[in-house]
Amino acid sequence: MAKLSVFEPPSCCGGGNDTELKFKADLEWAQQNGVDIERFSLAAQPAAFAENTTVKQLLDTDGMDCLPLIFVNDEVFAKGTYPSRTELGEKLGLAGAEAE
Repeated sequence: MAKLSVFEPPSCCGGGNDTELKFKADLEWAQQNGVDIERFSLAAQPAAFAENTTVKQLLDTDGMDCLPLIFVNDEVFAKGTYPSRTELGEKLGLAGAEAE
């Protein structure tokens, strides 16, 4: 089973803009298709950011511009942007991703 980890800036997860809302729906779709999903907000779970070596390093080098950080199976998949459902589906090997 694929694992998706999302490290988000402090301003998200509380409703969000259209892009964040669409991504939330895409995560629900991925989860319904068997993907294990973890979401971390910098405001709510700062320890998760400090404990992940890659996240900490990217924050040190790129600052907040690297967020959101999306990992697939512990490898950076997207940095600074939310991927589309099609991109997620292709990376995760899920069929029907084009039906956004």
